[in-house]
Amino acid sequence: MKNIKILIILVAIMAGTISCKNNNTPAPSTPMGMLQFHLHTNVGGNEVDSLNWPYKDTTGRLIVVDTAQLYISNIQLVGTNNSIGYSVANKVIFKMQSLEPYVVGQVPVGQYQSVKFNVGFDTATNATVPTANDTIFNQKSMFLNGSNSPVPGGYVFIYFSGYIDTTSNKSGQWTSPTSNNGFSKFSYKIGTVQNLASITMPAQPYTVVANSLQEVHMIIDYALLFKNIDVTQKANLIINSSNEGSSLTKQVIQNIQPDVLIRYEY
Repeated sequence: MKNIKILIILVAIMAGTISCKNNNTPAPSTPMGMLQFHLHTNVGGNEVDSLNWPYKDTTGRLIVVDTAQLYISNIQLVGTNNSIGYSVANKVIFKMQSLEPYVVGQVPVGQYQSVKFNVGFDTATNATVPTANDTIFNQKSMFLNGSNSPVPGGYVFIYFSGYIDTTSNKSGQWTSPTSNNGFSKFSYKIGTVQNLASITMPAQPYTVVANSLQEVHMIIDYALLFKNIDVTQKANLIINSSNEGSSLTKQVIQNIQPDVLIRYEY
């Protein structure tokens, strides 16, 4: 009888050990694929391949671009039920005019409906102090309060500048910044947390496949920042930290919307 009791105890101990081992078995890893944004810089229907060159917007007005760049953050994948299917942690894109592909990162495989992201930063990210070798945040042109400022006033979220035909009949003639007729300098530097723009792109389903690259192609039409703005008035051509709360800035912020400033490349 004593031997039977010992055997029962040993069996119980072994069963408990097996149970503990099973509980510690790692869960199967989630299959992942790579997501990439392909971001085009446009003025109207024209891709901006050359700086300091005139391009027509959708109304026929000529715009010359010398700077076109912005920040994208808080990237999320929208699931087929319109809920957030996946949030990409700690990813910030500094979109420059000359570069189009931007790796978002590894994301779970599956079907998604669209993408969601911010143009600009939330409070915490806007207070990020860049290191010397930081190629994302350490951009002097994107310091809101000037090139020597890491970072009391935070960052410029959108920086769009150049020259625009300010004639009422769109008859300006362009040769160069020093040789033109009817053009004026414009500079839109938009920052501060209250001007953060949250973008949810319209439904355009895509599939992330394991160990494969999935691209989402989008066009940023910077000329549409001028929508509903009278560019013949020179007072409407400058936005900086001193007039962030102006009616001009508020109108520009309204223009930072899906299918206005940003649309899919179909």
